[in-house]
Amino acid sequence: MKKLKMIVASVAVLAIVGSAFAFKAKVGRFCILDIEASGTNCTTYTLANQKITTGAGLEWKYYPTFDGNPTTCTAANNGLCTATFKLTTD
Repeated sequence: MKKLKMIVASVAVLAIVGSAFAFKAKVGRFCILDIEASGTNCTTYTLANQKITTGAGLEWKYYPTFDGNPTTCTAANNGLCTATFKLTTD
């Protein structure tokens, strides 16, 4: 019976931790440059409450392999924003 309680408790803890990570992933971080700006130098690294869309939305240039490091994203003359996508409010 103790083992069963331990397993149930472990599953509950994993479910809570997993849902916390899922929520953070939904917020998302993007390294971007407004599509209306010229060049490929990214200028900002986060947009709260935004998600990628294929429908209507604002189009941005973005850094496809952004690892979350804001210093890399905003470095002068970085030339990293080479792809485009559309974002809309989540």
